[in-house]
Amino acid sequence: METRREDIPDWDSFNYVNFIVAVELEFGVKFKVADIESFPNVGSIVEETKKILA
Repeated sequence: METRREDIPDWDSFNYVNFIVAVELEFGVKFKVADIESFPNVGSIVEETKKILA
């Protein structure tokens, strides 16, 4: 939950976009651009996904 982008070797913006799109498709959610740009870690993506699905 605490994993950050900088914790993953060779992680780049293309990988991040692919990851976000995969989450959106898997869970049928759509994140706001401002949220996508400010997610500090995986936990924040999980929490936002839960909020959207609630």
